[in-house]
Amino acid sequence: MKRDYLLPLLSLLLTVGSVIPAEAQESGDLAGLARIRSGLTTKRISSYDRTGGNNDRFENIKPGEVRELFNVKGAGMINHIWITIAPPPEQLNRNDIILRMYWDGNSFASVESPIGPFFGQGWNESYPFSCLPLAVGPVEGRALVSYFVMPFARGARIEIENQTGALIRAFYYYVDYVEMKELPEDAGRFCAWYNHELTEALPDGENEWSTLGPQGKNPRGERNYLIADIKGKGHFVGVNYYVHSPTPMWYGEGDDMIFI
Repeated sequence: MKRDYLLPLLSLLLTVGSVIPAEAQESGDLAGLARIRSGLTTKRISSYDRTGGNNDRFENIKPGEVRELFNVKGAGMINHIWITIAPPPEQLNRNDIILRMYWDGNSFASVESPIGPFFGQGWNESYPFSCLPLAVGPVEGRALVSYFVMPFARGARIEIENQTGALIRAFYYYVDYVEMKELPEDAGRFCAWYNHELTEALPDGENEWSTLGPQGKNPRGERNYLIADIKGKGHFVGVNYYVHSPTPMWYGEGDDMIFI
């Protein structure tokens, strides 16, 4: 996302409400491959070449253009997203390609984030990354993958916006989902947002390992960077956290504090 000042700290918050339905859990469990299931329809929407050729991509997405990737009605659960983009990051800034997701006909986005930080790549860098719900590979980290389960009861829509000031020459993607008659009542909604902050130094300055004297104490989280302030029912499932430190000192001291 474009801003008019330096971004020394980036974070992406990922939350999902309530429990993950059994159908979604089984789709990622190898033990479930032997079970013959009925009543489920798995579908894919992608950038495949509608002519049957090999140009399986969206081409020449202009600066300022919004391009819709996914738009379905009814109930279901997205369980896999795969994306790769050209040109590479040194020519096209992934921090300025914005990913948005909308559930159940809402006009507000439940997910809004630059595409790189969402998938675990900060600072417009391309590198391999892997955790349970996200993966980036192969060697140069060009393929972006999500396995997060994203339920919806009354439709879902996904779009990107090109804020880079340059052409996105090629945008390849898959979105895989399970079509359902109705969603379980306890199924939550996947939510993610992007935040950044130009943080202020502590008044007493750098004091790594108490080299300048006793370190101060912070039992209540005062002056902490606030990652999330959430009301309501749900699960906090993770954060992609990126730090740019202007000092050679180690920036990782301190505590992560969670107040419930």
